[in-house]
Amino acid sequence: MWWQKLHLSQKFSIFMGMFLLGVASGRLGVLPTRWLGYFIIIAVLLVVLWGKKSLWVLMVFVVFLLSNVYFQWRGRSDLSFYYDKKVSIHGLIIKDVENNGLEQKIILRLEKVCLPSGQCQFSKQRILISLPLYPQYEYGQKLKLEGKLTWPDGNYAHYLRSQGIFALVYNPKNVTPLASDHGNFFWQKLYQVKYFILRQLNDLLPAPHSSFLAALLLGIRQGMPSSVNDDFRNAGISHIVAVSGYNISLLANFSLLVLPYFYIKRRSAIVFSVGLIVIFVLLTGASASVVRAGVMGVLLLLARLWERPSQIFNVLLLTACLMTLYQPGVLLGDLGFQLSFLATIALIYFLPLLKKASPFYREDSWWQENFFTTLAATIATLPLILYNFGIFSVLAIPVNLLVLPFIPYLMTLGFGAFIISLFSLSLAKILALVLFGLLQVILSLARIVSSWQWSVWEISNYSLTAMFLFYLIFFIMIIRFHLPIKKHEKFLQTNT
Repeated sequence: MWWQKLHLSQKFSIFMGMFLLGVASGRLGVLPTRWLGYFIIIAVLLVVLWGKKSLWVLMVFVVFLLSNVYFQWRGRSDLSFYYDKKVSIHGLIIKDVENNGLEQKIILRLEKVCLPSGQCQFSKQRILISLPLYPQYEYGQKLKLEGKLTWPDGNYAHYLRSQGIFALVYNPKNVTPLASDHGNFFWQKLYQVKYFILRQLNDLLPAPHSSFLAALLLGIRQGMPSSVNDDFRNAGISHIVAVSGYNISLLANFSLLVLPYFYIKRRSAIVFSVGLIVIFVLLTGASASVVRAGVMGVLLLLARLWERPSQIFNVLLLTACLMTLYQPGVLLGDLGFQLSFLATIALIYFLPLLKKASPFYREDSWWQENFFTTLAATIATLPLILYNFGIFSVLAIPVNLLVLPFIPYLMTLGFGAFIISLFSLSLAKILALVLFGLLQVILSLARIVSSWQWSVWEISNYSLTAMFLFYLIFFIMIIRFHLPIKKHEKFLQTNT
């Protein structure tokens, strides 16, 4: 039987793929009862034809069905009865409060929700609350408030569900803090460190340069003016302030490069890098794309530590499965998660094809390396961006070629300036002058490109079908051209 010929890692990939497929099917709803009947019929036929040999195949189908049920179970809300009703709410702030300059956004874990009649229900589900800027609230506070529970439609609903949020409350009344310091001690201290770093950066640089650097280092975008965000989006460089795998790889490579100079052994350096990645992910807020990059980075470092050959595709699948297991809605509901995965796949599998197809590519040319890297990531993510935003930046590739080489230096200088500021703020401000100049170059470039109306095209009729067909062709092309390369490499390894 063909299944018996597969390597264990290939079987593992199939199981993970079926788990993700089952979770994705859960987005469409509960599988019809007749599907269960079909599964039983197929199972009986397999057992009759192949006996025990069919056990693995049956387990694959079971994984698919169970993951569908798991998505439905995790996606249930006990708050739907209260939608569009005025209620009284008691809850705990369980995430860092987001302040975008216009309002506060608070994620509250409910303790109980009550109707005006006095009927109450105890719940542990999360809700999102939008409040005016003042008075300000913080992580770990218990609040009592009154308002109307609502639930949106469309993609925003899927995004909220991907974050484990099942209701919204806009501008609640009679918000009363009941207690403070009821959050997790670890998270409380971590948020204090995060905002200490932010205050130091604000002392070193003026706005919006300080908020731009904070976004680069920590993913804190709430202080960035909307005009700067618009300029970055129109210029096609929004990703530089969205902490992802690029930041993780810089962090890991930097620590592995520097630590041996302090006579730290390779094994200890890898363990230190893993710890550094974990702290960085937590400091940046642990968004889906950052967690994806962090988990993958840790898995690859552990593969080095245990000296096992790491199969990138399996690492990607395992990362997706771990995150989906923790929060099933993230698979199809979190755009950042999806873009991050597509970019990673493009850099691993599509980039080598572009380099091989180009007669002009030279390995010793750094600008060509940047060009093909940017081109691969842009091609892979463009259809998803068009479908969700309907905006195409004509100059995205040349602007990225100009901007990306600055990013490692900005991050290194920014981190160095922060460390120096702990001992001497005056000395750190000298380094901050260099930082200011580099940051100003990027801000000015984004503003100039954004001001050219012809540089941004609005494409409002990009359909789901068109996106599906693109990615179908994209992955078929990768499989078609990548597999022969792998077979050739395997042949060379076995014959040398």
